Amino acid sequence: AGKLAGKIRELSSGACYNPDKTGYIEFDRSKLNALVAEIAKRNTRVAVCYWYQHELERIRQVLPHAVLYEGKVQEDLWNAGKIEVLLIHPQASGHGINLQFGGHVMIWFSIIRSQELWSQTCMRLPRRGQKNTVKLIHLIAEGSSDEAALQALLTNQENEQAVIDAVMQWVG
Repeated sequence: AGKLAGKIRELSSGACYNPDKTGYIEFDRSKLNALVAEIAKRNTRVAVCYWYQHELERIRQVLPHAVLYEGKVQEDLWNAGKIEVLLIHPQASGHGINLQFGGHVMIWFSIIRSQELWSQTCMRLPRRGQKNTVKLIHLIAEGSSDEAALQALLTNQENEQAVIDAVMQWVG
């Protein structure tokens, strides 16, 4: 069931790994096209979240100027306004980095299933010092598992906030 869920998640991005893991098969470019259009429409620096390595490769094909977040060097360049498109993986950038000075738009190419990684990654832009309203954009493949996954993330976020509010009311 876990492998099947992973494959279904992969399919929503328009590609999936070969069974022998020697590469991937691309069968749809809709999300890539939507990503390029969304970036062009925004006309600002954008952080793009991906999950699978084949997504990273495909995104780099259509956005060759994009820079992969690998650590402090890219964080500093982003915050200095020297990176137009920053590619981030939630496992590498979800904790301990500050991206609030480089931009205010985050586009999720993949809809991940981890509430913690999603929440933490989303909070890299709206931090002290951010001067703009942060925009979180999720590219959703209509009729795919993306729809249910995003709804689950948003519902969990609401539930977590309700618990925090209840505790604060009780303590306060």
